[in-house]
Amino acid sequence: MSAEIVLVIRILIAIFIYGFLALTIWSLWQTTFPSKIKQKEIPAGVVLTNIGNNESLSFSSPEIYIGRDENANFMIMDEAASNMHARIYLKDDQWWIEDLNSTNGTFLNQDKLVSPELIASEDTIQCGETLIKFAIGSEKSEGIDIAERIWR
Repeated sequence: MSAEIVLVIRILIAIFIYGFLALTIWSLWQTTFPSKIKQKEIPAGVVLTNIGNNESLSFSSPEIYIGRDENANFMIMDEAASNMHARIYLKDDQWWIEDLNSTNGTFLNQDKLVSPELIASEDTIQCGETLIKFAIGSEKSEGIDIAERIWR
């Protein structure tokens, strides 16, 4: 092989290696330090409906706490529920639910949560004796008015 061909091959390999390293560093940077704009983008809001009293709330927050505590985003009046019973949160453009070490546990479609689980539209959550319907987007449940709640 001529010296020119070997030189071109070496230059192409060097460009490939440096490009790969740059792409790897950029990917790690994006994972470690996500942009503020990306954190505020929520693909679709969430509507929670208390099936027992037909009260609904619409949320645009990436994190929702359910419980008896007055600081809970979705407050339920149920003595069998814990103060901060469960958390619904957005991770990687998917909604998840987790039990917050509640006394009586949290159930998703009648299955007890033992670790965070993916939650889909029309799933049913049970906190204590309260049943809650989860919906993604601005869906309404059979004529129930949805109250808007604006978060700080």
